[in-house]
Amino acid sequence: MKSSSNMRLVALLFFLAYAGFCIYGALGQATIGCNVTAAGTCPFTMVLYIQNDTGGHDNAHAQNVSVAGYAYGVCCNTSSGSVGVGCGTNFLELSATDNAHVEWPGTGSYPVDTCISHSAAVVRCLNVSGSCPASTNCLLSYASSGGNNATNAHVAACNYYVKNLCCSLKMKPFVSQMVLNSSQGTNRSTENLNCYAKIIDLDNATVNAYWQWWKGGVLMFSGMNTSITQNKMTLITTLLDGNTSYGDVWNCSIRATDGIGNATAWVNRTLTINTPPAQPALIQPAGAVHNRYAKFNWTPSNDTDGDTLSYILNITCFGCSADNRIITGITDSNYTLTSRLKYFGDDNYRYNWTVLAYDGSDNSTGWRSKNFTLYSVVMLSLNKAELDFGTMNPNDLDNTSDGNPAPFVLQNDGNCFSDVKLSAQMIWETVTTPSSYYRFKADNQSGSETTFNVNWTHANSTREWTKMQIGAVKFLDYFNWSNATDTVDVDIELKVPPDEVAGDKGSWMTITGFYAREEY
Repeated sequence: MKSSSNMRLVALLFFLAYAGFCIYGALGQATIGCNVTAAGTCPFTMVLYIQNDTGGHDNAHAQNVSVAGYAYGVCCNTSSGSVGVGCGTNFLELSATDNAHVEWPGTGSYPVDTCISHSAAVVRCLNVSGSCPASTNCLLSYASSGGNNATNAHVAACNYYVKNLCCSLKMKPFVSQMVLNSSQGTNRSTENLNCYAKIIDLDNATVNAYWQWWKGGVLMFSGMNTSITQNKMTLITTLLDGNTSYGDVWNCSIRATDGIGNATAWVNRTLTINTPPAQPALIQPAGAVHNRYAKFNWTPSNDTDGDTLSYILNITCFGCSADNRIITGITDSNYTLTSRLKYFGDDNYRYNWTVLAYDGSDNSTGWRSKNFTLYSVVMLSLNKAELDFGTMNPNDLDNTSDGNPAPFVLQNDGNCFSDVKLSAQMIWETVTTPSSYYRFKADNQSGSETTFNVNWTHANSTREWTKMQIGAVKFLDYFNWSNATDTVDVDIELKVPPDEVAGDKGSWMTITGFYAREEY
């Protein structure tokens, strides 16, 4: 409504500037108004030029707009849309293109049509003796020296002569909405195609609809529907399923008419016939999962149209949407993740997954989903079961940092980061544990000194020589699980107490791992 208000304001200013214009009379949603004005000053559309022997505009001859040499003309405007000189309506006939007499169309045999048109309506003109009816507006007046003034006439501004040319607009109906779909909504060749439209006529005339069905650019069927309810979505035409095949491209075209012949342009919608592929059945994973690079399996789909298929894998993490993923273009009925799953059931997270088949046009329908939960596996291993320092004498000191003997190598064989604790039995008889005579430390394995094997910045990650404890103490924080960074050296140092009794000495050492939540 705001745009209409602005339009009325523009029209008012127009009439103040051109006081000779006829006042618009409302008809439907658009009106037309015309005035005789000097050539070159018409801000709208000049539909006819006129001039008399003294250079004025009354008792004048007419000139077609193709010549455009006279001093005055009939300048027309509209409250909505635009006025043109295409031959929508022939409002006068001229005896010639220049210096012409005029006649009412169909009265005689004048050869030159004088036309006026409207972008959204039909212009209808009346030959009226006296003032124009309230529903019309005056373009000009005309008269002849004898007869009924219908031929061999001169022209002038409105109401100069008795005969006035009075015109109005009949709005064209138009299609405001259009929908083309299949009866079940899946565009298959076993379904009818339905073409709907909402048609509006602002003059509230009875409306009908021409319809056409085109396939691949060829007109196949056409007709008219006369059972139209204005301003309501109406089924215009149905194409039965026996006419369609896979791959067809069908176009439904609709053109509204009010029965007088003033129809809008064709409005079109297009639909491609396709049968979606069958929905795959999901196999694995389901339930508990321990492989962070999980493999997904499903049954192969089939497509009755013979299309080449690909698959779409959709993985959703509940409470952890940062790990949601959609993988497209899969050509096999399985897929192995190339990036790890991030969230564990140990922290109350779980995953959901679905698969759709895609034939290049449509996805499979009726999809189902499976749930799975990634659980941690804490698994540690040592490269050897024992460490032998050989024969040592009182006050002798030896450790594994020089490689002789070689240290224990601890490996994280699980699927998660681990915190690791260490404890050991007493080894000496003359001193108790803990003491400086039995120590340990840990470090990245030789060759991987700069990699993130352990969070060495944490206070409990032990890279310096530390007294061995009988009770378990944390000595590795955030021990990495990925293959390239999942090993550390565990060094042991022994110093024989000065009063230690000779004999075989030994100590059981226990290493225990615990799940450590990742810093996602």
